Amino acid sequence: MAIPEEVKKAQQVLAQRDRLLAQAQEEANRTLAIAREKSDQLVERDAIVQAAQARADQLLSQASTEIEKTRQDADSYVIETLTRLEMELNRALNQVHNGIRTLKGDLEA
Repeated sequence: MAIPEEVKKAQQVLAQRDRLLAQAQEEANRTLAIAREKSDQLVERDAIVQAAQARADQLLSQASTEIEKTRQDADSYVIETLTRLEMELNRALNQVHNGIRTLKGDLEA
């Protein structure tokens, strides 16, 4: 009757081995699922970072373009204003020269 006892023990050992293998497989599956989830999160985070960087680059480019246009508009305004001022000053200077000539002419007469 010793053989059936050993068969039972062997069956118990096999059953325990199967349980351990099932637990190990379950743990491996959980570990894989966690690793995949973290990997997906990292990929998603990387995609978000890349999108944010692309948007930041686009905003910087737009800002540079707008700054350059504003600078050109300001330069054009200043040139226009200074040109008008130059014309007004020349007109005033001509009036001063004419006044001086008139006064000199009156003194010589």
